[in-house]
Amino acid sequence: MPWAQLVQRKSYRHLLAPAPVRFQFIAEHAHEYPIQRMCHVLEVSVSGYYAWRTRPLSEHARKMATCAN
Repeated sequence: MPWAQLVQRKSYRHLLAPAPVRFQFIAEHAHEYPIQRMCHVLEVSVSGYYAWRTRPLSEHARKMATCAN
């Protein structure tokens, strides 16, 4: 099965998700598929993905992480 079909099978619910959810999917599967290709399939920019990776967590996300622990 071509990689694009496999990525689409794994990511079908992510195609309409907000960009941060798609970025998270890319991060979780970066060891399996090339980042540039996943960005293309999920219709997000590569630069947006790398900007997301370097962006600090929001205050809300930090609070949620604290509550979860």
